[in-house]
Amino acid sequence: MRGMVVGAFLIVIVEFVFNVMIVARGNPDLAFHGLTSYLDSAFSWFITDFGGMIWSDRSILEAFPKKEITLALTHLKLALVGVVIVVALLVSPKGLLPEVPVRPVRSEVNDDKESAK
Repeated sequence: MRGMVVGAFLIVIVEFVFNVMIVARGNPDLAFHGLTSYLDSAFSWFITDFGGMIWSDRSILEAFPKKEITLALTHLKLALVGVVIVVALLVSPKGLLPEVPVRPVRSEVNDDKESAK
C-alpha cells in the first residue's frame, strides 16, 4: 500500500506544479514564468522550424489560427504522467515500493497440537 500512496503523492505534486505553471504563463513575477516561456518557445520552434520540413505553412496556420503557437500545458501534463507510469511499470513491474510477503507467525500452541498427533 505504501507504493500507491507515494504514486498518488507524486501525481498530486505534478498536478500542482503544472497548475502553477499555467498561472505563471501570464505573470512574469511568478516562479515558473521563465520555464513556461522556454517551453512555449521550444514548442513554437518544433512546430514551425522542425515541423515545417514535414507540413506546410498553411497546415500550421489552420492548426493555430491566431498565429500564436503556445504549448497546451494540460496536454503536456497528461502525457508526462502517462510516460512516468509506463516507465515505472517497465522499470519496476512490482510497483514503486514492492510489498514483501509476510509469513504468519506460528504459535507454540499449534506446534504442540501438531506434535501430539
